[in-house]
Amino acid sequence: MNTIILTYRNSTKRIIDWQTNQNTTTKFLLSIVFSCLTGIFAQLRIQLPFTPVPITLQTVAVLGSGIFLGPIFGCLAQFFYVLLGASCIDWFTGRTGDLQSLLGPTGGYLIGFIIASFAAGFLREKLITDKFSMKNFFVILIAINFLLIYIPGILQLFFWYKIAEGEILTMNALLIKGVIPYIFGDLLKITALTIYAKF
Repeated sequence: MNTIILTYRNSTKRIIDWQTNQNTTTKFLLSIVFSCLTGIFAQLRIQLPFTPVPITLQTVAVLGSGIFLGPIFGCLAQFFYVLLGASCIDWFTGRTGDLQSLLGPTGGYLIGFIIASFAAGFLREKLITDKFSMKNFFVILIAINFLLIYIPGILQLFFWYKIAEGEILTMNALLIKGVIPYIFGDLLKITALTIYAKF
């Protein structure tokens, strides 16, 4: 167990050292790259018939941007994604992109992307000084994913249904439309990110 913790902490140090050694221009350009990855992963989607929220691969790019670029530039990557999608680029899921998309049923998840990428990067850096294991990091990513992405996501989904559809969702209905169908896929994606972070 001690060997696993040491290996993980050493790999964390290598990533942090790499981040520190990059200049601002490189980090800025990599933020744009992760914005593009988020947009690409948004198109790899499965649209479910009972909810306006599709299954996508965006979680990988969102949490990955924080892990790889750190809190500031990881957050910047997702800020660019949301800002450019709301203003001029059709790269939200379903090849949509305007302010209306940001105000739509999935807009809360988009805001959650910005918060979650910062949190993933911040905690990734802090873990360099702590005793740590893959299990700990896996649990942390799950918490970031389901608290910081899904809470703003389902809050906006609730109000969208109320305002646009005239329907007040019960908590069970809200969870079915906005959380439960995505749990298994997110666990797989977070497992992949945890393994990536180890190296």
